[in-house]
Amino acid sequence: MNNSASSFSSFATPLPSCDAWGLVNIASGAATLSASTQIGSVAKSSTGIYTVSFSNPKRFGGGYYGIMMTPEFANDQTSPTGISYGMVMQTYSDFTAPLVGLSSGFKFSTMQFNASTEVPQTKDFQSMRVNIAVFSFSGDGRTGAIGGGVTGGTYDLVPGAGGYGVTGSTYSSAIASMKSIRTCTAYGTVVIPPVKDSGTQICAYLENCYNVKGVSTGSPGVFDITFVNALSSSNYCVILSEEHQSPSNDFQHVESALLLIRAGNANQYKTNGGFRMECLRRESSTQKWKTTSYFSKNGLTQRIHFMVFGGGTYGQP
Repeated sequence: MNNSASSFSSFATPLPSCDAWGLVNIASGAATLSASTQIGSVAKSSTGIYTVSFSNPKRFGGGYYGIMMTPEFANDQTSPTGISYGMVMQTYSDFTAPLVGLSSGFKFSTMQFNASTEVPQTKDFQSMRVNIAVFSFSGDGRTGAIGGGVTGGTYDLVPGAGGYGVTGSTYSSAIASMKSIRTCTAYGTVVIPPVKDSGTQICAYLENCYNVKGVSTGSPGVFDITFVNALSSSNYCVILSEEHQSPSNDFQHVESALLLIRAGNANQYKTNGGFRMECLRRESSTQKWKTTSYFSKNGLTQRIHFMVFGGGTYGQP
């Protein structure tokens, strides 16, 4: 297992951070915040569409930011009740008050694939959580003007209370503590290598990780992550992204993936000590989304990247 966290002795350890993160709980169409920083509120706008408002719009001046979201479900795949998979994505900015998609916030949609077609439909889930992380691209005092001259805030050129999440705004010869409530508490990449033959068990290993002890897999497309240092709360945000070797030069149907966090009933899979992530792909014969080992079984390598925010953080927002 490789570990990318460097030892700087008394020096600060550089860790990635976001500008806002949140864990949104959706129950019977209503939305609440289970945990967050720099997100002031979330509310339902219409069927399957929700509005997220930033608590400090200056940090997101002019709308120069990127958003990553990962859905989270409690039900096991074998559960006869409820929908155990779905997807979430940002909706197009409507440029109406509030200026969603600009500095004040954004909208996202929750969707489910129709059982008989490939078309996703906007849906209110009975039980679902959405993990959100936002990364601002503005800096060095840059302000923006989008959609009729909406301007952003100012940005500090040096670490301090107004930027970069440093604890304290006094400067001396001592190295500042860069950890904040926006600093990630764990990150890493799960690598799923090719298997030798059809009878070989699927395996996985970690690379470039921080505060991650290991990964285990007992079935295709299902991976359990264990932290080195357990978090103080299970209300943390996990964002996922995937990359894989392509089987051909042309994009194929099976390459599309749904990545999600599986909390399990009573949160037995998402705990202070780690979490479960799943990778689903659409089965051509049944048109249903299932966990699968398509790439490793076809001699290809797949990677799933993850970052964790919250669950026992420190410092200022």
